[in-house]
Amino acid sequence: MDFYPNPPEIKQSKHTPFGWVRISGIIDGFEIKAYNLQSMGSGLLFLPIKAEIRKKIKKEVGNSVHITLYEDNFPTDIPEELKLCLLDVPNAYETFLSYSDGEKKNIIDGFIRLQPIKSK
Repeated sequence: MDFYPNPPEIKQSKHTPFGWVRISGIIDGFEIKAYNLQSMGSGLLFLPIKAEIRKKIKKEVGNSVHITLYEDNFPTDIPEELKLCLLDVPNAYETFLSYSDGEKKNIIDGFIRLQPIKSK
């Protein structure tokens, strides 16, 4: 049996079949990649969690879980400025490359958000 968390802050996409939203993230320390949040028919989305994942995180239907989700529409290419910074510090670039896709996206997202807005 599967169970279905409902993340109310994420809304259906108007540009994908059935309003799906592609996500990656972590469920109680277990990384998930390229999952679709699916429509409940009411405009809300839910995350189907397979029994095999539940077994790995040792949870049953009705148990609480800690979920961190990332929309999978964020660039995975390393900005050149970030790459140069990582290459400037011993082992930083290699360490970055060893991270999961979700962790890389989180770092890239944070780096991009820190960039100053250039005035004309």
